[in-house]
Amino acid sequence: MMRTSLRSTASALALTTTALVWPADPARAACTPTLTPSTGQTVTCDSSQPNPVTTGIVAQPGSTNVTVNMLSGAQLNVGGGDALVLDGGGQVTNNSGAIIQGVRGINVTGPATIANDGQITGTGGPGVVLNGPGNSTLTNTGQIGGSGTAAVQFNTVSGSTQTFNNTGNGSINGNFVGSGDGTIVIVNSGNFNGGITISGNGSNSITTASGRNINGQVSITGNSQNIIVNGGAFNNGLVISGAGVNDITNQAGAFINQTFSVTGSQNTIDNAGTLNNGLTVGNGVNNITNENGATINQTFSVTGTQNTIVNGGTLNNGVTVFGNGVNAITNARTGTIIRQ
Repeated sequence: MMRTSLRSTASALALTTTALVWPADPARAACTPTLTPSTGQTVTCDSSQPNPVTTGIVAQPGSTNVTVNMLSGAQLNVGGGDALVLDGGGQVTNNSGAIIQGVRGINVTGPATIANDGQITGTGGPGVVLNGPGNSTLTNTGQIGGSGTAAVQFNTVSGSTQTFNNTGNGSINGNFVGSGDGTIVIVNSGNFNGGITISGNGSNSITTASGRNINGQVSITGNSQNIIVNGGAFNNGLVISGAGVNDITNQAGAFINQTFSVTGSQNTIDNAGTLNNGLTVGNGVNNITNENGATINQTFSVTGTQNTIVNGGTLNNGVTVFGNGVNAITNARTGTIIRQ
């Protein structure tokens, strides 16, 4: 009888011990070592259970240089808040097959580097929000989507540069929205299934690779400096308004469809491709070249204090110059002007 009693007691202790070593916080099992990282810490999320993790990764106040690695198959799916928040900069890598989803997917204050080869989604706002100060870069070879006005949002401050590289098979499914007085650089050699809206007094650069499109309207307002190089197609127009300095190149084989309108204190436009809905240029000093082999269809009108126009291609609806400015119009040997 005594031996039986001892065995029963031992069995009970074994069961108790087993219960005690059971994971106490299963919500954090797939993201280690913590969901509230401090300065210099690295958080790694994998596909082990529970997956998805439903609590956001939020860096501790005042922390800097935090690193978050989302491995293939890892899912961070937060229903009531932002999925990933770094207020003091850091690095985020979202690998192929990984998913980050929240009201806002990633909300980061720079300096920061974000590399996405997976999927980032905002269910109640942008997929990615990048805030100044600090220089930050978002490189997308995966999918980024948002809810509402933007899939990607850059909020800049003077002295900072925020860069968006959409490359390879990368797709932005929604609009890009930028604001502030810093520098915004956009390089698109992927799929841009939305438009671009930028406001503020900073410097902006947009480059589209050959054969790549921006499918929504590109609109820039403010007293900014803007450099646009289009090697593909702006499928829903390009509108720049303000008192800034604008330098726009539409390369051979490239298209600007729909409204193409530019106002600024100084406007330099070089077209070697096709402008399918004309060109309207207002204010300031304007230098416009339509290269050999290039075409401007529809209305081409210019208003400014000084206008220099050189045509070596085809103007299918002539050119109209308004105002009392100083004008010089040259039609080269290769140029054709057709007045409808």
